[in-house]
Amino acid sequence: MDARSNAMAVDSLAKQATEGSIQQQIDRIEIEMAGIRAQATMKGVIKPETFATWSAISQDLIVLESKMISWSEIWAASARGPDDVQRLLVDHTIDGSLKDRAALHATSFLLALKAEPRGPASAFWLDQDLAEEIKAGSWQEVFGEYQLAVAFLDQWILDDLKEREEKEAEAREHDPTAAQARAKPAWPNRWSRSTA
Repeated sequence: MDARSNAMAVDSLAKQATEGSIQQQIDRIEIEMAGIRAQATMKGVIKPETFATWSAISQDLIVLESKMISWSEIWAASARGPDDVQRLLVDHTIDGSLKDRAALHATSFLLALKAEPRGPASAFWLDQDLAEEIKAGSWQEVFGEYQLAVAFLDQWILDDLKEREEKEAEAREHDPTAAQARAKPAWPNRWSRSTA
């Protein structure tokens, strides 16, 4: 039984090594979804202002998240000595201007969401205090609320895009000119060629 558990653990670690950490996987999904959000903007699912403010807060939160220090990093630095701990703390310091910019972008994003005429009303549970939580450095709440809201909004966008594609396909099926084009093969007319 222990050999089997060990083998499963090794397989799991190998899989994690190829896929990256959970955060790396989330970041990869965020990058993919940014492309889908851009497509949604072009198709009119969301307004350009919403896309722009969403991109801005997303970038801010990626930078802020990179500043977070894990306990394992602190412990490893402390094992090397107080100078390493000091360097770690300085490298991960979040200055006030970064917090202010992120708070401003969070407010702009929330306002843009509210201005969406077709946006999901339930998406607005994204806490109005997000900007205040950013300023206060309540990172667990900030990242948790943002990731939950974005997962919901991205799903709404995917559903909307899928519904639009289905309607477009249905319209093409019922379009008489498209039906005629599908029914007639495009054979070349050899009698109409000129022999000049």
